Amino acid sequence: MYTRISIAILAVAVMPLPQALGQVPNSTETQKDVFLRQTFGVNAVARSVAGAGFAQIQGKPREWGGGVTGFGKRLASGFGSHLVKHTIQFGVATVRHERLGYQKSQDQGFGRRMRHALASTVIVGRTDREGNTFAAGHLSGVLGAGFISRLWQPARLHTISSGFSTSGMIFATDALGNILREFWPEIRHPRRKRNPPPASFSATPDPAVVKPDKF
Repeated sequence: MYTRISIAILAVAVMPLPQALGQVPNSTETQKDVFLRQTFGVNAVARSVAGAGFAQIQGKPREWGGGVTGFGKRLASGFGSHLVKHTIQFGVATVRHERLGYQKSQDQGFGRRMRHALASTVIVGRTDREGNTFAAGHLSGVLGAGFISRLWQPARLHTISSGFSTSGMIFATDALGNILREFWPEIRHPRRKRNPPPASFSATPDPAVVKPDKF
């Protein structure tokens, strides 16, 4: 199921974007800062705990049982996959000059912003210059986490199909995270209108500002 969802997300993401994703964000965070926040921040830990709780309710994998012991195994597995993913992503992104962190859309309109959020799973800005590039770091991290996590999963899950299934789940979860980051102000304050994008701060002629999200 997650693989089909991921394919659908990719189909939408590769459609032409209404604007570039590669504008320099208005932030003092370094790539290392973003990596540490995404990997060890409060939100990262909270997502690992929530994921372990959801897996505990579902009883997956069944070999780990229930109770505190089962929850501990699921939490360790979830955070381990998370750590593998972000470590690989950081390494590949550094080599390829890919910008880490989600950059909010400056467009107005639900459709354009939704497309931006989905496209950000496979297209990212560059750190060495303006412009976009393929998100090789993100995709490498997703696949790496999906397959490396087979090492500590029960024996019946040591399969290629299981690795792809987990990778698809991680990719779909990341896409959902982008959507929440994009629309969180409206979700939190549904009656508040979205402010128009601020004026450019860059030295280039009138580029649009894309602020990094701290969600």
